[in-house]
Amino acid sequence: MCGIAGYKCFGTARPTEDMVRTILLEISNRGQDATGLGYIKDNKIYIGKDAIPADKFLESEIWSSHKQHLFGDNSPHTVIFHTRSKTKGSQANSKNNHPVWSKINGCVLVHNGIIRNDDEIIKELKWSREGEVDSEAILAIMDQTAVLDAAKELGKLEGSMALAAISTSWPDHLILYRHSNPIVFSMDDSNDILFFASTVGAIVQSTRVNHRGFSCTPSACFEIKEDIAIIIGKEGVEETSKIVHKIMSYSSNTKWNGHDWEGGQSWSTRSSSYQTHCENCKKLTQPEWNFQAQAYECKKCKKKGHPLSPVEKDGEEKGRDSSVSSVNQTLNHCEATKNIYIPHNVWKKVEKYKRREFRRICKAENIALVFVENATSSSMK
Repeated sequence: MCGIAGYKCFGTARPTEDMVRTILLEISNRGQDATGLGYIKDNKIYIGKDAIPADKFLESEIWSSHKQHLFGDNSPHTVIFHTRSKTKGSQANSKNNHPVWSKINGCVLVHNGIIRNDDEIIKELKWSREGEVDSEAILAIMDQTAVLDAAKELGKLEGSMALAAISTSWPDHLILYRHSNPIVFSMDDSNDILFFASTVGAIVQSTRVNHRGFSCTPSACFEIKEDIAIIIGKEGVEETSKIVHKIMSYSSNTKWNGHDWEGGQSWSTRSSSYQTHCENCKKLTQPEWNFQAQAYECKKCKKKGHPLSPVEKDGEEKGRDSSVSSVNQTLNHCEATKNIYIPHNVWKKVEKYKRREFRRICKAENIALVFVENATSSSMK
């Protein structure tokens, strides 16, 4: 989980330094491993970032060097910020921290989320990596000269994302997009400034004013709708595009399963276009995970434990490892009580960011996590 924020000014007014410091500090609770900012001025890219929390970043020489650009004459109209919680790629390597940027067409990007198919995307586009971070796959897709083309290609990505992007190829534009992860925005009418962030609190606290003794926020906050890319130009919104992904977000009408958890994909599920060949009924079907049997079963014939060969839309067969990890073997989902039982020793081995996502899903689905001591799959049936 990371934090993103920023602003776009349509007039001559700019946010004060206190407002910018506040919005950066407010998103710091979403990431402490690194902090950064990016903007375009005179068609040149300016980026400042370091592997330190936001409070230390605001006292650093990097911040001091950018203040004259942000709050002086001829200041940039659009600035994006990021606070990182490390997932893929060490924060010790600055190229893994955000904003990430491209030397080809000058795209600058901040991203909150996890991209699952980053290696495949980069290989397909023959794009050269600068670091190891998965966000480079988004950069490779968006690194195009036309702003609309950049936005419409986002459907190739698999995973979760909330992003903001600017580019020297389209210096007057800002792209905002969310898929699973949130972006909220607010329009400061009096100053003609658009603010956006990962959380409502970041905008509320940074834009708070004192009027007649009341401390209040001048404008309401709104959330960008799921899978909507917004292209914002000089005069405001120029285009909104609905992006269709092959991998769908986790929602109440999808089922979590053990193999997805094993692969770190507990918050995503295959869409209806992803089907398998059942060797029993010889039909295309969607497999369902049976927690008691700890195996996939055919949705049509309900036969358990038989091999299933995944195929994509074009019919290309792909193998799948049918082995079950220790996590899957010790999980038992009780549909009657809406509980998931997890042994402490197994939970401790799971990476922290996966724990957070799993807790978020369970909360949304009203499912209780029950931790047990030294339990085995057989004792939990």
